[in-house]
Amino acid sequence: MIRTLKSGKSGGLSGIRNEFLKLCPGIFINELTNLYNQIIMIHKIPESWKKHRIKPIPKEGKEFRPISLIEKSRKLFEKLILNKMHFKLIKQQAGFKKEHRTLNHALTLDNELRCSNGSLICVSLDIRKAYDSVNRIKLYEKLAKLQKFPFRDTLLIATLIENNRYTIEKTKESSAFKNACVGLPQGSILSPSLFNVFIDDLLEYMPANCRKKLLLYADDILIFSNRIDEIHEMIANIERHAKDNSYLLNAKKCFYNTNIKIEIRVNNIEIVKQSPIKYLGYYFNLKCADTKKNLKIARTNALKATAILKSALRKNIFNNSGDIFRYMLRGYISYVRPHIDYPITLLGLNKTFTEDCDRIQKGIIKNLFGIYYKTPSRIIYGIFPIETIKQRSRRLSLINTHKILNGKRTSLYTNFRNNNTKIFKTMKKTYLEHINEEMVQGTTIKFSNTISELKKKNLQKNLDIFKYFKNLKNFNWNTETKERLGELLEVVNFENKKEKFEEILKIMNDKR
Repeated sequence: MIRTLKSGKSGGLSGIRNEFLKLCPGIFINELTNLYNQIIMIHKIPESWKKHRIKPIPKEGKEFRPISLIEKSRKLFEKLILNKMHFKLIKQQAGFKKEHRTLNHALTLDNELRCSNGSLICVSLDIRKAYDSVNRIKLYEKLAKLQKFPFRDTLLIATLIENNRYTIEKTKESSAFKNACVGLPQGSILSPSLFNVFIDDLLEYMPANCRKKLLLYADDILIFSNRIDEIHEMIANIERHAKDNSYLLNAKKCFYNTNIKIEIRVNNIEIVKQSPIKYLGYYFNLKCADTKKNLKIARTNALKATAILKSALRKNIFNNSGDIFRYMLRGYISYVRPHIDYPITLLGLNKTFTEDCDRIQKGIIKNLFGIYYKTPSRIIYGIFPIETIKQRSRRLSLINTHKILNGKRTSLYTNFRNNNTKIFKTMKKTYLEHINEEMVQGTTIKFSNTISELKKKNLQKNLDIFKYFKNLKNFNWNTETKERLGELLEVVNFENKKEKFEEILKIMNDKR
């Protein structure tokens, strides 16, 4: 379990990080195991586990997102016990569940919109300070009654939740610590799953005919129907659940989208129409996922990340390195490209979206490496070991389809099998073009090998532009020196302004 801990994460007040735990000898691990077993037996945790520092991260406007940095030894303990716990949650809940991702509900909503042909009313609901507003007594009752947790397990969870104290980062005096009397612990691995338990009985408040029209991803709630009376009824029942469980809906962050003029109220406050409506980081118009808006957000986020990356790369520690070019590309892959990847999981088989995202990727690569803007695309993908967006989107589609077909306990699996709307039809067709029946029924390892081989083929295909040039045919980005890479990039930089494909290849070949 220790080996699975992520590196590069900040530690708690003690400063101990995951890297330290990974380097500890066996005798230390044995003592840590003894400590964990003792905690489980006597339901008492170290005082140091109850003290946390909060790092405020600025959000839009004047708001801050509090990031709680808790002790890594506590996080490891929570991870261990979470793996042993089994929560029985409704199918409508996709947050922090095995075989579930944001894509599950995004595809479900896209499918519903396509089937409705623009008649659907969608409403997104926000819970005010969701984790902070959890009524602990009611949570313990739900663990015992609804989840059938033994008293000892419920008591252990209560031990981890109660009497946690927090201080703002850089404040060391004990008087600065404040006790958290309500809600779930910020930064705890258990909190998302416990919140799911807390809100799980919401389905019981909904009319039987509306239960399939509710989507939950942790505290993100979305309801939909083509009838306004059903929308009003569902909102009223959600408000009743909120009242019974001591939390509030935030009307200012609740939105709806529809093609007719209507009035929708939350807590007797009229909510605003949002078109396209945002859900789980994706944008949806009245008929499907909105290509234009999702593309705009992907471009904006990717460009912001690029600016931050360029600022970081100006530091001397990178400029004096022989691997500066590889650091730059690694930074793009790790920090910038995920902003393009996220909407691609939903819209990657949309030709318009894919082509525009490819232009974004090429533009960022040219900007990072000072390449002339008219440099042919094939040159870019020949030099840099990255897939075109078309290649990558098809590969991601295969991965996503495979996960859906293997997630038989999800509601998306049934929708995917039974419906043949455009997005589902395209995903199935792409999948069958690459994966045979044996692979569908085969092991995860076989499928992973197939995906890895496909990536290698894509990259090799991009390198084929060099195969007829004696000095370029053995080009390998990962083994070239800084000087050799610099010579190639100089050929295509913005000062030389080369844009003819054959001319660029000839000059590159001569330089080597």
